[in-house]
Amino acid sequence: MVTLVVLPGIVRSAPAADRLHLFQTIEGRFAFQARASTPIAAASGLYMTHRLAAWDRFTDPAFWWMYTMVLVWAIFTIVPFIAEPLFLHRWSLLSRSWSNLDAVWARVSYWLALWAF
Repeated sequence: MVTLVVLPGIVRSAPAADRLHLFQTIEGRFAFQARASTPIAAASGLYMTHRLAAWDRFTDPAFWWMYTMVLVWAIFTIVPFIAEPLFLHRWSLLSRSWSNLDAVWARVSYWLALWAF
């Protein structure tokens, strides 16, 4: 949602100087939701796997989708708990000192759109 909807909307509608503040305001609400939801998703997945005694499915190639679910959960956990505090906040502070903010936002939008697909 943030990558495909919010970032392009911010780039099109807000002046370059206001984009970072607007993005951080919107992203802050998403980050709270992600930090609350991913531990709940992990707990429910572990509970279901335990309750159904489905641990052996991780050894069966026919259940490849279980690894995919774990991978998607890991990505959605790494971003708000690790990447954001370590890298993204530092990047946002550095971006305030860049002179050509339009070029920076165009580059960020391009790479995030590629990453989303």
